[in-house]
Parts: sequence; structure tokens; C-alpha cells
Amino acid sequence: MSNKKPVMSHDPLAGLHESEATGEVVVVPEGAEVGSEAQGLKGEEGVLVLESSLTIADVAAYQAVLQNAVDLGGPKRVDGRDVEMIDGAGLQLLMAFVKEMTEKAQQVSWLGVSENLERAARQFGVYNALHLDRADDKAA
Repeated sequence: MSNKKPVMSHDPLAGLHESEATGEVVVVPEGAEVGSEAQGLKGEEGVLVLESSLTIADVAAYQAVLQNAVDLGGPKRVDGRDVEMIDGAGLQLLMAFVKEMTEKAQQVSWLGVSENLERAARQFGVYNALHLDRADDKAA
């Protein structure tokens, strides 16, 4: 029997709310509760705007938004120009989104990519898999 203690005594994602599918793509502003109509911004149809942070603290909220986008069907354009902070969990979520869209024969393209998003994707080896090489507006 092991005497090891758990690394965490709590669920770090507990308390984050999931968005309900509404038929519209909701862009989640920083600090806003997902699914809150008063705080959510409506993105133009088929466009997903990523906020400045896409880290492990943000992935639960984004997962619901991205799943809603997949469920709506059709091509999607992602605007990643404002991403300042992204970690492995954020990249993993984007990879899962692109993979599911591809499996459902739905096109994903990028309106733009921030320097930090581009750097992280290259560092983790997922730059081409995310189709960032096809972005309209890439960081210099």
C-alpha cells in the first residue's frame, strides 16, 4: 500500500460552469461566467474569438463554447490574435477542436494568430496540426 498523498486536495476546475448549447457561438470575455447572456458577447456566425488567456484555468469554459461550435456544423474561423497566455491544456483543447471538426468534415481556418500562440504551437509541435500555417494574419 502506498503512503503517497494526492497532489491536490481539490478539483481545480470545480465551480466553472458549462455553457448550454444555444445555437449561437458565444465568445466568453475574461472573467465572465459562461452562459451568462448579460456578460457574453455574440460572435459573428462561424467566427470564434479567443480571449487573451487560454490556460488550464480557462479550458472548461472554452470546451463548452468549442463543442457548441462543432455541434452547430459548418465551417469555422478562429481569431487567435488576442491570445497572450496559452499552455499545454489550451493547446490540447484547440487540437481536440480541430481534430473533431476534421473528423466531421467541417473546415477550420484562422483569421489570425498571435505571436504567443504561434510560438507555443511550434514549441509543442502542433503548429501544422492546428493549421496555423494557413492563418490569414500570422505574427511576424
